[in-house]
Amino acid sequence: MPFEFDPVTVLDAVLAGILTGTVYALMGMGLSLIFGVLDIIDVAQAGYVILAAYLSFFLQRSLHID
Repeated sequence: MPFEFDPVTVLDAVLAGILTGTVYALMGMGLSLIFGVLDIIDVAQAGYVILAAYLSFFLQRSLHID
């Protein structure tokens, strides 16, 4: 039996890829902006990203917010 594509699953995968790419683009633009303005590398920005990831995980688990 050949594999059949479910349009909903494909749409979910495409949207998840777009959203993940958007997050990566925002992180890259933030690093580029800070480096362009200050001429220094801000390593604390990675900490902010990790903090936001933990916060979103906590909100999703405890308050069931997507």
